[in-house]
Amino acid sequence: MGLSSNILWHQTNKDVLKKILKEKFFRFSYSLEHIKAGEDELECAFPMLSLCDIPLADIEDYLTKYGGNSIGLSREWGKRHGITPVVYCEPSSSLLNDSIGLIRQNMDNGLDIFVAKLFSHIKNHEGKLPKYNYKKYRFYDEREVRIIPSLDELESFGYSPVLLKREYTIYKANNGNSSLLLNKLTIPFSYNDIRYFILRNEDSISEIKEILSKEINLSESNIGFFTIKQVREDIIGANHNETITLEKININDNLDKFPPIVEKIDL
Repeated sequence: MGLSSNILWHQTNKDVLKKILKEKFFRFSYSLEHIKAGEDELECAFPMLSLCDIPLADIEDYLTKYGGNSIGLSREWGKRHGITPVVYCEPSSSLLNDSIGLIRQNMDNGLDIFVAKLFSHIKNHEGKLPKYNYKKYRFYDEREVRIIPSLDELESFGYSPVLLKREYTIYKANNGNSSLLLNKLTIPFSYNDIRYFILRNEDSISEIKEILSKEINLSESNIGFFTIKQVREDIIGANHNETITLEKININDNLDKFPPIVEKIDL
């Protein structure tokens, strides 16, 4: 089992992935985070791009969780854009509780904005994940890394570094399907930054190759393409077993096929 990877994975659905490849940049979006600290529960949305650095051999649980189509970029690309590992904290963590205390004490002098910025890098070690029906989910296993825009970038485009849940709900209602995106803030990449794709099937691979082939010679590139099935069977070493489909039989209609095992017992 590996500890970390030099590949940064971002997962989404196929249509969004195709759009990302055509535009050659990612967009930041507000992500609603639920953070428990002691008896307090903080629900805020922070602007970010989320990725993970799970080694390919350990990626099974992540393969289809957030859209099923993954693009893997180099860690060097992430460093150029200020990638930061998430700080995973238990609710009893002094970091969490002291930070909330600082927010409460400094609501009027600007320090609350700084501390809110700090919270954009924090996640509970485990907790609820209602969107995917988990009453307890270990976030730590995702090895999440984030790219967070700077306060200067956010201010220059008029974006808030944090939205309370009620503000996030209003923001969504006012902006419709594009409500999560901060459209003026982007994270560029080149095709040379791409290392791998993990896609749902061979047809998806063909579609992605068609987009890339308009600008690069794929036969000379080092980009690897895998289906989810290939990763599971050839790299992780799982998914080999096949189940038997049993025919359903109504026993009441076929009693002659099931004679009693013991017809008579002599005592």
